[in-house]
Order: sequence, then C-alpha cells, then structure tokens
Amino acid sequence: MDFLRNWAAVVTAFAALGSAIIGIIVATITYRQVRRTTGAGTYFQLEERFYHTDLMRGLRRRAAIELLSPANAVFNAYDDLGDFFDFIGTLVKSGVLDEKMAGSSYYRRATAFWHMGLKRGAIAKARKGKPTRWDDFEYLVNTVERLVARKDKGSKGKLTDDQINILLEQERNLPTMDELQKELWKSEVEVASQA
Repeated sequence: MDFLRNWAAVVTAFAALGSAIIGIIVATITYRQVRRTTGAGTYFQLEERFYHTDLMRGLRRRAAIELLSPANAVFNAYDDLGDFFDFIGTLVKSGVLDEKMAGSSYYRRATAFWHMGLKRGAIAKARKGKPTRWDDFEYLVNTVERLVARKDKGSKGKLTDDQINILLEQERNLPTMDELQKELWKSEVEVASQA
C-alpha cells in the first residue's frame, strides 16, 4: 500500500514538473514572438518617420547645412537629430530594435552625421558638461559599423570622407514630401500626355 502511495506521489510530482516546464517553454516562445512583433512595428514606425515626414526630412536637411557650413558654430538642428539617433541607439542597446534592422535603415546617415559631427566639434559641444550625452548614438554607430565590417570582409565598416561629404550634400538638398509629390505628379502628367 505504501508502495502505491509513494509511486502515485512520484508520478504526480513528475506531472507537475512536466507541466511547469511546458508552461515555461510556452511563455518563452510567446515572449519572443511579442518582442519580435513589437520590434518590427517599432522599426516600421521609425523608418516611416525618418524617411517620409517633412519634420525629419527638414531636420536632416538643416543638420547637414549646419555641418557643411565651415563658419557655422551653431548646431541646433544637429542637436535634435543627434537626440533621434541616440534614441535609436537606446532601442538597439535594449534589444527593442534589432541591430540588423537599425543597420539597414540608419547605417549611412547615422555614421555620416556622427563622424562629421566629431570633425566639426558639434559632438564635443553637445557633450560639454554632459560627458555621457549621446552615448547611445555612439553605440549605434559602433554597432552598425561592426555589422558592416563583418559583412564586408576587409572593410572597417566606416564611410570614407568622400562618402560622408556626398551623403551630407544629398541631405542638404533633400526635398520635402510636398516637393516629391509635385515631381511625381508632374512626371505622371508627362507620361499621360505622351500616351
């Protein structure tokens, strides 16, 4: 009789342990799925905002103008853009945004703005009295440069000075979304008139 009671207790204990293990596995899978979905949603919202809103396009344009103007010592737009890239770096560091996603969308611009900001003294000025300011912006740049270096063997993942200057010139001449829409409409009218 005692043997059966002990055997029943052992079976019950193993069943409870098995249920707990299954519960942990299900919770882990669910957590990972939610995190991936949240990360992808965050990624698409940020990318839409960065590339397709007049606010960010104007900010990028003004920041490029500030960096490319040799006599300029005021970096207001660059300061705001640096905060945006710092936020992206925070998301990457915390795992909310995947490194590869961030690299795919922000590598060229984040690294170009970072390195030109270093060269022009905008980063030193922003960090004056706040030495840890933009640590996550720097983290983002280091992370995406490392990704590119791994992907392109023999590369250090860094843009050349010429590449940085070309990109910032493009940013300086960035049209607004309204201007892009007008160009699209104009080309559609031209195509329709030729048909």
